[in-house]
Amino acid sequence: MPSDCGKRSWRVADMAETDVPQAGGDDWKRVSPLAALDFLVVMVRHGFIQALPAFAVLVASAFNSERLDLAWVLGLGVLVVLAGAAWSVLSYLRFGYREQPGRIEVRKGVLHRETLKVAFDRIQNVAVHEPFYMRPFGMAAVGIDTAGSSGKEIRLPGIALEPARQMRQRLVLAAEGHDGEHGGTVEADDGREHVRGQVLLRLSRQDVVIAGLTANFMIWVAVAFATVMGSGDTAENLLAWVGARLDLAGIADALRQTGGPWLLGLAASLAFLLAVMVLPLISVIGALFRYDGFTLSVDGDRFRCASGLLSRHDNSVRTHKIQAVTWKQSAVGLLFARFNLQLRQASAGTAAGAEIQPGAPGQRAFQVPSLRPGEATDLTAKFLPGCDAGAPRLTGVDGRAFMLVNAGFVLAPITLGMVTAALLVHPAFLVVWCVIATLVIAITWRCWKQAGWAVVGDHAVTRRGFIGSSSTWFPLSKVQRVDLVQTPLQARRGLAHLVIHLASHSMTVFWMRFEDAERLRDLAIAQAETSRQPWF
Repeated sequence: MPSDCGKRSWRVADMAETDVPQAGGDDWKRVSPLAALDFLVVMVRHGFIQALPAFAVLVASAFNSERLDLAWVLGLGVLVVLAGAAWSVLSYLRFGYREQPGRIEVRKGVLHRETLKVAFDRIQNVAVHEPFYMRPFGMAAVGIDTAGSSGKEIRLPGIALEPARQMRQRLVLAAEGHDGEHGGTVEADDGREHVRGQVLLRLSRQDVVIAGLTANFMIWVAVAFATVMGSGDTAENLLAWVGARLDLAGIADALRQTGGPWLLGLAASLAFLLAVMVLPLISVIGALFRYDGFTLSVDGDRFRCASGLLSRHDNSVRTHKIQAVTWKQSAVGLLFARFNLQLRQASAGTAAGAEIQPGAPGQRAFQVPSLRPGEATDLTAKFLPGCDAGAPRLTGVDGRAFMLVNAGFVLAPITLGMVTAALLVHPAFLVVWCVIATLVIAITWRCWKQAGWAVVGDHAVTRRGFIGSSSTWFPLSKVQRVDLVQTPLQARRGLAHLVIHLASHSMTVFWMRFEDAERLRDLAIAQAETSRQPWF
C-alpha cells in the first residue's frame, strides 16, 4: 500500500512536458498547467493595467454618484477577472509546441487557431525567465525572439527549469549554425548559480537603488494618481474621509495650542514630504525586484545579463545583432552622474500594431542600469567594437528654426486663448500669458541646446533631451536607409531633416544644415555599402 501511494505521488514539475494526444501521431508537447497562470498574468499586464485608469475613474464616479452603485462596478470588475481566468485556462488547453528539424513550431489560439513556425536561423535571442509564481515549483518560461517578424516574442511558459535551460542552449547552438540536436553537445546551464564567460559588471544594492531613483516610473505613478484624484469630487471626498477618520482638525488644534502656527506649519510640511517620498520609494522597490543581483557577462560574442529578486530574468544578445546603444540620463541621473544603457537590436515586435501573442509579454529590452560615465564608455566600446563614446564634439541644429517652430506651435493657441480672455474677462490674463510664454521659451531653448549629432570614426551619435538627455550611438555600417526631408521653407533657409533607418528603429535629426545632412547621408551609405559586417 505505501508503494502504491508513492507511485501515485506527483509534482507540478513532472507535468512540464507531456505529449499532447494528436491524431496521426503528431509529437506536439503540452506545457505545465501553471502556464494558465502565466497567461493570466500576461493578460493582466497588457490588458487590465492599460484599462486600470478608466476603471479607477469609473469607481470614482460611482463613489460620487447616487445613481451608479459602487457594488455593480466592483461586481463588473470581478466578472472581468473571472472571464480572464477562464480565457487563460482555454489558452493553456489550446497551446502546444514541438521541435522539428530546422525549426520550432508553436500552436496557439482559443477562437482563432494558428501555428507559428520559426526557423532556427531566424532566432535572435533565447531567454529563460523564472517568474516568482513559477520558481517555487521549479518552472520557467522560454522566450524566443526572432528577426524579421512583425509578431511579438514567442513565449513557452510552464517548462521545467533544467529542460528550459537545455532548450535554450540547443536553440542557441542551432541559431549559430551548430547542430545542437544531432551531434553537438549541450552544456548544462546553471543559470543564477554559474555565470559562463567573463563577468563585466555586477551591480551592488546601492547601484540598484540609484537605478530606481533615476527611473521615470514614479512620474507615471504621479500622473495616474492625479488623473484619478481629478475626476469629479474624488479628491475632496477622499480628504474629507481621511480627515474624519484621523481627526485632522483635532490634531491641528492641538499643534496650534502647543507650538502655535509655526509648529502646525512644520508638521504640515513634514507630512507633505513623507507623501512625496512615497513615489521614489515605489520606484526603488520596483528596481530591487527587477535588477537585484544584476550580472553582465560576455561569453565569446554573446552578452548576457541576469537579474531579479523574485522573478529571475536572463537575456542575451550577440555582438553583431546590436544595432545601436542608447545612453539615457534623467534629471535624477544627472544629479547622481549615472546613465542607463539600452541595447537596440533588430527584433520581433518592433513594428507598430504588432499582434500580442497570448502569454507573450513582448521582447524585454536589454538594459544595463546605473552606470558611471567611465563604465558606460567602456561597455559601449564592447557592445560596439571600435566606438569611442568618451566626449564627442556635437554639432548643434539650427537654433532659429528650432525655436520658432517648436515654441510657436505651443504658444500660438495659448496666445489666442489668453488674448481673448484678457479682452473679454480681465487684463490680468496677459500677465499669465507672459509667465507661460517665458516657461515655454526657456524649455524650448534648453531642448535646442541638448539637440545635436556627431560622427566619431565609423560611428555616429544623435542626442536630444531637456534636463537629462538621450544619446544613441550606432555604427554607420548598420544604416539601412537614409531619407533627406526638405520642405520649401527649409530649402529657402538651407535646412533639412535627416531620417536614419536601422534594423532596430529609426531616428530623425531635425533642422540640420543641408550640406551637413548630405555629407552624413553619403558617409552612411558609403559605409553600409563597403562594410562586410552583417546588418543583423
